[in-house]
Amino acid sequence: MWPFKKHSDVSWWNRKTIFTPLTGQNAIRLLELLPGNGDDSNAISYTWGTDTSTAKILVNGREVQILSMAVRMMQELRHQTDTQTLWIDTICINQCDIAERSSQVQKVGDIFSTAVRVICWLEDIKNVSPEFKVSDVFDIVVKRRPPNEAAVITFFNHRYWRRRWIIQEVALSQSALIKCGPHVLPLACVSEIVELCRGIPSCQRFSDSLAMRLYHLQRSSPRREITLTQLLRDYANTNCQDVRDTVFALVSLSQTARQHFTVDYTYDEADLLLATIEFCYFYDWERHIIPLALSLAKGLKLHPGKLDLKDGRRYRNPQPVVIKSSFHTRGEAIESVITPDLYNARGP
Repeated sequence: MWPFKKHSDVSWWNRKTIFTPLTGQNAIRLLELLPGNGDDSNAISYTWGTDTSTAKILVNGREVQILSMAVRMMQELRHQTDTQTLWIDTICINQCDIAERSSQVQKVGDIFSTAVRVICWLEDIKNVSPEFKVSDVFDIVVKRRPPNEAAVITFFNHRYWRRRWIIQEVALSQSALIKCGPHVLPLACVSEIVELCRGIPSCQRFSDSLAMRLYHLQRSSPRREITLTQLLRDYANTNCQDVRDTVFALVSLSQTARQHFTVDYTYDEADLLLATIEFCYFYDWERHIIPLALSLAKGLKLHPGKLDLKDGRRYRNPQPVVIKSSFHTRGEAIESVITPDLYNARGP
């Protein structure tokens, strides 16, 4: 969600002149994309990409500098006559305010689940040789043309489908639409594209793509409870700009995590590792802590030197697991509960 190279890097946006503090526990901001009238709220799901250039827009009559990609997105979403009420994280959250950022990210699941619809914006990337656009993939559905194999592959490999934040944004939505170039189609079109491309060997693998997994997850009702531990395993191959979102981007998908896991951007990576494995141990009853910790440490880009994991043979080590970091209180708590007796009682 956040395009920061460093935790404090917000130099590309001067927001101090447009934000007033949010009041009330459930308060959020919404963006009106002029002109016209409208009351429905759409939440926008998108990905930043690698373009760090900026452009200016007017917000409440004041110039604000944002990423050029976000401007291109709003230009595509803008209606000729009607105002659209949107929730776009980069504009509706004051990223300079760490407390607000933490509080609002905790509400992302509610924002996307209560929005009238979620618009999944995929930038229409053009390819030169061979010549095609990502949006050409929709000709299979809209115009019933034979599938453009290159366009299909590029669509399912689009950077949007590698972004960790989209998992909860799409899965929790009441209704999800894909916006790419001139096309706006329901999320179900990904299933139709996969079905129409079954005869193409290079496209058969997309039946298990993230796009298809989200399609099935979004339409499943009622949604079964998924533990944070399982989510961390299932979506380990997705990406995020801020490595702490490795965890935070999945919290809203677990009812238990939404109630008991606090999103806090004052945590550094080691703090978050310890808080997460403590949560998974106590709330998810996860006893395979060592592999979980190692996998999560990799996702958080923690150097192995920051961790001291004394691994036993299938958790039969006579010594407790020791996890060292600057977050001493959690470290002591973890060390006190992860013992051979507990592993022998509930582990393999």
